[in-house]
Amino acid sequence: MSVSGVIAEKTGLEITCRESENTCFYFVINFTDEKQTLPASLAGMVDLITGEAAKDGDVMNKWDVKILQEAL
Repeated sequence: MSVSGVIAEKTGLEITCRESENTCFYFVINFTDEKQTLPASLAGMVDLITGEAAKDGDVMNKWDVKILQEAL
């Protein structure tokens, strides 16, 4: 049995995805001691915590959390 990632890019962030009939919710958490850059494939999705769109190059500090929404 193999496990595949939620996104194609390699990242130090923990990313999980939950789906409803018409929406994907990406839970993105930085558990590392170092700053991590948000993968480009998640840019443009709305962060349900802040209400702002995630940007390519966004930096996540230790313990930062984003809940990103993508319409299917």
